[in-house]
Amino acid sequence: MSPDTAKPYFPDAATVRAVALKAELRNPNPSARDWLLEKIDRPPADWDERSFLTIPGVVWTASSDTCATGRLSAPDNVAHDNYYREFVFRQLGDAAQLGAVMSAESEEVFPCYRFDGLDRWTSRSVDAWHEDSHVAVGYARDVLAKTTDDPELQECLGAYVSYLASDEFRQYIGALCSHLDESGRSGVATIRRDRTGRRWWRGQ
Repeated sequence: MSPDTAKPYFPDAATVRAVALKAELRNPNPSARDWLLEKIDRPPADWDERSFLTIPGVVWTASSDTCATGRLSAPDNVAHDNYYREFVFRQLGDAAQLGAVMSAESEEVFPCYRFDGLDRWTSRSVDAWHEDSHVAVGYARDVLAKTTDDPELQECLGAYVSYLASDEFRQYIGALCSHLDESGRSGVATIRRDRTGRRWWRGQ
């Protein structure tokens, strides 16, 4: 998707649920859709445990398993790190991509995907994340330099680094901040640090 054709996709809660009702899920378990809907109707309260690598937007991720199955469903949106933990390297472009990420969620042993990001992020916390996104780029480049014998990881993190350097990404971040401001979610960015000293942001 080029910067000229990319359009931001910011579905409300009702739209997210409607997509979940129709999404094709790779998990054949008859209860897989019920589990997905339960998460959408009652979002987990682990926002502070979200992955820094995930791009701000509708979907966010917490702790993942290490199976790296997400790209089977959503290769345009899902990547994994060098421990095979999944994250969203590009946010959604349309309902089909939302459904694809929902399919990725259905196969996750530790269901790591959350779908209420637009109710969590604020424009100021997005700005704070963006300001420090060089940390994510530095991590990805370091892993790429050390794992040249892993073509799948090279593809995942290579796409991530390329996206973060793209006009599409910059336009997306601007559109997201504008959307959040228009939705009354300018907020503040509360900065805290984890045990390693890495910064995290809580939108308020």
